[in-house]
Amino acid sequence: MKLPAPDSEAAALARVRVRADTAGLRRLDLGFSDVATVFLNGRPLFRCDAHYSYDNPRQEGLIHYGQATVFLPLEKGDNDLAVLVSDDFGGWGLMGRFADTTGLEVTAPGR
Repeated sequence: MKLPAPDSEAAALARVRVRADTAGLRRLDLGFSDVATVFLNGRPLFRCDAHYSYDNPRQEGLIHYGQATVFLPLEKGDNDLAVLVSDDFGGWGLMGRFADTTGLEVTAPGR
């Protein structure tokens, strides 16, 4: 296996299926390192860079639910939620939770 060039970023894609009883906006709290792009049903909705920075602004590079809040415009029925996480130093991570799961079922794609 060939290692990526020093100026490239490694990335991973996490996907889940979100089945909603009704259409509407649902709050998703997101923690990640370092860069996250959120896609819903194939459309990019959100991108944020939270890499470690020692100044202007200082960012600790720690993953926590308070990093981002994304309001997802869910359709009734199945929705494909994907988050692309990338990093160029130190590894990556991702965590997410719905503020209210009433009427939602979250499963792996294809299940």
